[in-house]
Amino acid sequence: MGALAAAVLLGLLQGGSLFRLGELRFRLGPLALGALAIQVLVIARSRATRLDAALLLISFATLLVFALANLRLSGLPLLAAGLLLNLAAMAANGGFMPVTPQALEYAADLGSRVPGSKDIVLERHQIRLYYLTDILVLRRLPLPTAFSVGDVLIAAGLLILVPRAMRQRSSAPQ
Repeated sequence: MGALAAAVLLGLLQGGSLFRLGELRFRLGPLALGALAIQVLVIARSRATRLDAALLLISFATLLVFALANLRLSGLPLLAAGLLLNLAAMAANGGFMPVTPQALEYAADLGSRVPGSKDIVLERHQIRLYYLTDILVLRRLPLPTAFSVGDVLIAAGLLILVPRAMRQRSSAPQ
């Protein structure tokens, strides 16, 4: 959500319009909205059940299909790559995105979900595809945040797509 807000702010600072953003036409848009709704529900539940893990994987796979269907739009190739990396890391680790207690600086029990996120706290030796998981840390925010290389690519895609769409009159920014 932070990347989307930053992308909208950047678009506004560049003279863009929210109305133009509303003109952007996506293929399979309802599919993406459904996948995001599933993520909101799973994240709100903050449980580590197999059903929640499966739903997260399905939602990420669905978002990847959406991104691939819209590769013609600027920024979507980066966003798709980020989704693919996150999906791989989550699938390799049971459906949740691993984060170590050290990276998150969060006092939680091993195997527990991090409230309000898709993350599960694991020790380094328990994590598969470690370098694709939430190992990057921002300490300058009110709450420290851990994120992945995939998250960086998703944010970069949004920072390209949204401001360009807000500046152009066309429904398909290139």
